[in-house]
Amino acid sequence: MSTRCQICVHDKSEKVTLYRHCDGYPEAPGVVGDIKKIFDGMGESWHKTRAGYVASNFCAFSPDGIQPLGYHDLHGDIEFYYKVDVNQSPWKVKVFGGGYGSSMENLLFEFDADSPPDDATMLATYQ
Repeated sequence: MSTRCQICVHDKSEKVTLYRHCDGYPEAPGVVGDIKKIFDGMGESWHKTRAGYVASNFCAFSPDGIQPLGYHDLHGDIEFYYKVDVNQSPWKVKVFGGGYGSSMENLLFEFDADSPPDDATMLATYQ
């Protein structure tokens, strides 16, 4: 079964929620590494602090696996939920988990997009 997740990208005035169909776990080749690649790839552009622009980069980065949602409620089949605050650089990222169908209130860890934790550290928080 694929590991699904939602990614909420937000700034002070906009919020975009994305659904990722597979590889939604934090460790490589999952979401945390992709966040760093997208953060680094956007350079120092002012677009880096706009939720819509950042969310579109997620979709372009993984066109077959990520789709924007027209709502912000939790999807029933996700295992992880990521909140990416792009109000400043580096972005502030919070990773929530709890398993399929949970309320995703369990904060597993948080990090700055330019310095994510290594895989062993991430795995230790939820296995």
